[in-house]
Amino acid sequence: MLACSKGADKVVKRCTWREPGNFNSNLSALTWTAQLILFDFVCFQKRDDEDGIPDLLDQMCKKYFQQMAETPFGHVLQWRLYLFAASRTSLTKHQARWSLDGETVDYMGTKLHMEQVTQLVESEFRQAHSLL
Repeated sequence: MLACSKGADKVVKRCTWREPGNFNSNLSALTWTAQLILFDFVCFQKRDDEDGIPDLLDQMCKKYFQQMAETPFGHVLQWRLYLFAASRTSLTKHQARWSLDGETVDYMGTKLHMEQVTQLVESEFRQAHSLL
């Protein structure tokens, strides 16, 4: 997603791409806002007939606010589903990765062979034990 920010003493906006991540909270905010707008609209339309609010709300939600609807709300809901699926499979910025042979781990550009991982764990354990 593209994020724009204004400098403290500058009027110029600077837009940059945000780090890859889970943007579901942004889409959730849009969803909540859309639900409030829809509810406000229905209440306004049925201000003289409060008993008709549930029926009109149901009708409007089926028409505009469902994932399969070709509406802006429908697209937001579809993107939330896509992001839920993608966030489960995407790599985080500081994630360790194993090599294809399963013998080497790479963490932020540092590669360790399996024997070195064992040595590192033992070394850290000894150091932690000495501090106690």
